[in-house]
Amino acid sequence: MGDRSFKKRGVEAEAGPGSVRLRPSVHPAYARLLVVELRKRGLPDSEIFLGTRLGWQQLLEDNRFISFEQFSRLARRGLDLSGEGWLGLDVGRSMQVSSHGPVAYAMIAGRNVEQALELLDRYASLRIEVAKFRLVRSGERVRLHVEDAVGWGDLDEYVSSTILGAATLLLETVSGGLLPNASLSLAHPQPTWIEEYASRLRGISLTFDAPGYVLDLPSDFLSTPCVTSDRARTNKRSASVSGRPRSDKAMATWRNVSSTYCSTGKVSIRISPRWQRPCICRIEP
Repeated sequence: MGDRSFKKRGVEAEAGPGSVRLRPSVHPAYARLLVVELRKRGLPDSEIFLGTRLGWQQLLEDNRFISFEQFSRLARRGLDLSGEGWLGLDVGRSMQVSSHGPVAYAMIAGRNVEQALELLDRYASLRIEVAKFRLVRSGERVRLHVEDAVGWGDLDEYVSSTILGAATLLLETVSGGLLPNASLSLAHPQPTWIEEYASRLRGISLTFDAPGYVLDLPSDFLSTPCVTSDRARTNKRSASVSGRPRSDKAMATWRNVSSTYCSTGKVSIRISPRWQRPCICRIEP
């Protein structure tokens, strides 16, 4: 517990009604996981949800995205109650594959780390829209850039550490071990609790006050086989995602794997009978 107060700064909640912070952008699963992490610290729901205008049943029963403004009230409340600036990292590192829906299932079913990163880069927005992902290859290194898409403000450390904590855990799951020769650049100032980062991100070099949020990996890591690969669902080709409209008749022959909701509709991962590889298809508005 602690009495550290996390004040608002940057893009404010009181921005006009057209603000991106007010648009649906966060799957409620990530709010639920934050609540679970706070419960582990002995905090009751009555304290956790106080002043947030959210409730456990609402988060549990409704799969519609919540706005970043709604989510920020809950995250700020959690930071204030716990006094732990590394709370987001703990939330991210606690996330199981199922927390991320079909995109994560496609990642762990792929052939190698490269396929997993390409899926994350292209389709993470099906689950969370407060950040943009950009995969950049440069010589012997490959970099995953995570960019603020809504104005994180005082929650920059919480949001970035949650996302990067979850991403590193997913890649460790896919590759079956710690990330080799990896470095993590973080745009926020170095906190006094840097030891908490080091203990949770074992073997990863950390840089603070960087120009942006970047996970930097060796290019040869991309060819690392996925230890959770499902050969029955993927072939030797690169995993691909089809965005082309398909007829109901054609889609009826595709085998459904999993589905989730994004801010614009229901999304399903299906297996193409021709290529036997995972394809993400939006099937309902």
